[in-house]
Amino acid sequence: MLRKSWIATISLLVPVAAVAQTHWPKECRPDIARHCRALAKGDDRLILRCLMDKDDELRRACHKLLRSYGHLPK
Repeated sequence: MLRKSWIATISLLVPVAAVAQTHWPKECRPDIARHCRALAKGDDRLILRCLMDKDDELRRACHKLLRSYGHLPK
């Protein structure tokens, strides 16, 4: 029984961004972790909105990817 509670405690300590953003393109994962960490476990639309709001602070690769999908102006 003690082992199960220990495992549950450890699983709560795993960084949210590491769990939630694995389906996002690798180009934007560092930016999500840096700028949108509080939203990382939330709705993908909120994360996208956060990235769009931070467009001037994004790494070049993420900015280029979002621009190619039409989420940022050219």
